[in-house]
Amino acid sequence: MNVVQASLTLIVWVAIVLLANWIYKKQNEKIKLWKIALLTLAGLFSFSFTLPKDGEMLRIAILPLGVMFLFFFFRKKKEKWNIYRKYAWLGFWANYLFLAAILLSQPIYQQIYIENQASTYLASFHDPTLTAIHPSGVEKSIDGEVLESFVSSMSQQSFPSLDWYYETKPYDQQAPVHVKEKFPYILTGVQAKWGSGIHSVIYVERDGKGLLVSTPKGQHYFRSEMGVFGEGEE
Repeated sequence: MNVVQASLTLIVWVAIVLLANWIYKKQNEKIKLWKIALLTLAGLFSFSFTLPKDGEMLRIAILPLGVMFLFFFFRKKKEKWNIYRKYAWLGFWANYLFLAAILLSQPIYQQIYIENQASTYLASFHDPTLTAIHPSGVEKSIDGEVLESFVSSMSQQSFPSLDWYYETKPYDQQAPVHVKEKFPYILTGVQAKWGSGIHSVIYVERDGKGLLVSTPKGQHYFRSEMGVFGEGEE
């Protein structure tokens, strides 16, 4: 969960508490607070279906199972049920408050953590390290002083998939050709922008001028005119 979702979820819980308090003050017969909490939480249980949207699963409540269970349990105690039912229904309708929070969090998140900017995925440089993950990669160093400038100068580009394929594939399958991996390095010791909740693997292009950022939601290719390797190591 990212910081935007966490903040909006907290706001929803505060709203639920305030609404429960409003119901409590409107009622003549008061009940204990722990009962209010249990009734509201029980009301949250529902039969729902989920829909995928922008990498998130939207949970849409349909049948108020928690309310139905409480009604069945207190069906012979009508006076108590008249008091309890408002908290149970509050719990059920709170499902839609959480749904609204998820829907609202997506556009806010996209404005704060811009998907097509490299700085979203590389914002903090604790101990940047370049590691060769393919035999075609040779030992390289990172110029820490230019790493931040390198990231800020990058722009997202489309995937030239066919070009990459033919570049790394030997034309003569029988020839003992050593394939040169397009991204033979991995960059570690860097973190995405705070609060984004992004976990990515960052591959560095052979010439040091391109990055392939792989996340659970997809991949992004960024390239710059300058390189990330130390001076004279391209």
